[in-house]
Amino acid sequence: MSELRGSGNQPIRNSEDYRKFANFLNYGTAPVIPKASRNDSEREMVVDIPSLADTELPSWHGRLGEVWVKARREKLVDNLIVHGSHGNQTSNSYSDLDMTLILDDRIFGSLPQMNKLRKWLRNDLLPAVLSVDPLQHHGPFFLWNNLIDNYLEDILPIAVYQHAWAMDSVKIGFRPLPSDTKGDAAHRSLISLQDSSKFFSRGHTMYDMKRYLSNLMLVPALHWSDLGTPMFKGESFEPFYEKFGSAANPIKVASDLRQKWPTTPEKISKAVQLGSQVKGGLELARQLYHDDSVSKILINEIMPGISDLADSVARS
Repeated sequence: MSELRGSGNQPIRNSEDYRKFANFLNYGTAPVIPKASRNDSEREMVVDIPSLADTELPSWHGRLGEVWVKARREKLVDNLIVHGSHGNQTSNSYSDLDMTLILDDRIFGSLPQMNKLRKWLRNDLLPAVLSVDPLQHHGPFFLWNNLIDNYLEDILPIAVYQHAWAMDSVKIGFRPLPSDTKGDAAHRSLISLQDSSKFFSRGHTMYDMKRYLSNLMLVPALHWSDLGTPMFKGESFEPFYEKFGSAANPIKVASDLRQKWPTTPEKISKAVQLGSQVKGGLELARQLYHDDSVSKILINEIMPGISDLADSVARS
């Protein structure tokens, strides 16, 4: 067995460490291999995640199941959990396919297995995800036993998994680590959103607008996590609106736009599917899809209010 060694091995101490690890798997950035940590706390939050009955299966479940079975057979992934709006079956044309993959800790010691996992993510899972949402803008989350025993809720609130289903029903006993420090992830996200050049260097494509809006609509959940009260994203909006009043209007408009989001045209979906099989092709296909009615709302009704919202969050 080829071993993974070197400065890339480190414990997951915060959400930034986790993000670097997830980016390594999903996007091929610098290697980060998690080291085992220890949590002496006996506090545990148990979540039962069911599988779906045959009558509840979405149309794309079969294809996703096939690629998962392949990963399980090759000992890359133990289970696959779907959460978010597809997890609680409230999805619409805007919805990403949010998922978490449960890994076996032993995979971190094998270079060939890690490389196989990364290839499966790119060549098998990604096309299956794009068949559900051609504008998907992020990869899956990851769990493994040691992270479950040393869990950081600023990665993803545990409540997310209470609104989910799995390929195989599973009971997860999270042992969350305490967080005594007030975070500022919501404010940092809003500051980033003020610099639109980070998102729209290629123009206002539907892919980039969706990525921008998704970052914006994550702000309420980030805010409550910053305050030490993490909650399910769908339940984070109303208390956020009550707290920030008119300053929260950009998020209200974005949420309304999400409900009216147009279905991606079939020709764009096919272009994205084909593009995902060629180096650079996916990025090119994403530039083909524009919608002036969406960009008008974004530019005129949402973006002008981001600065005021950032100031309000910073003062809270």
